[in-house]
Amino acid sequence: MANCELTDAILNNVVTATLMLNEGLTVQYANPSAEQLFSQSSKRLVGCHLSQIIQHASLDLALLTQPLQSGQSITDSDVTFVVDGKPLLLEVTVSPLSWNKELMLLIEMRKIGQQKRLTQELNQHAQQQAAKLLVRGLAHEIKNPLGGLRGAAQLLSKMLPDPSLNEYTNIIIEQLIGSGSG
Repeated sequence: MANCELTDAILNNVVTATLMLNEGLTVQYANPSAEQLFSQSSKRLVGCHLSQIIQHASLDLALLTQPLQSGQSITDSDVTFVVDGKPLLLEVTVSPLSWNKELMLLIEMRKIGQQKRLTQELNQHAQQQAAKLLVRGLAHEIKNPLGGLRGAAQLLSKMLPDPSLNEYTNIIIEQLIGSGSG
């Protein structure tokens, strides 16, 4: 298998949506995953400026050319592209690429909506469990001193010389029993 055929086979079978753009951000190549992501054939995508495909982006599309100057790839794991009125939550990696003596940009896009939702659900569950433990701990810390107060009120009621004063200690004991310390 020739190198070109191998490259085509790889790019056509990766699940990452991949575009190759020239310095002017015009699409030169789109793999099948990119066709699926943008709901357009590669024939329609090739030759289009990126801004014709993406109605809105959460990042400035001009920043995508930075790798051409720096020679370094950039990745943003929280990018929203609006395509055909639908928001796509993506991780985007832009890498410089030399092809046919021309500097190009290789853009890899992976949907992260489902992954992010699962992560948020896991974080929310962990926070709920932590809150339950905190409430249990607080209830225990409150209950301990109340139990001591109840015991002290009971002892005091037995030691009072005048039984009519027991009315006050009985109120204290009843209130503490009502609060769950008994």
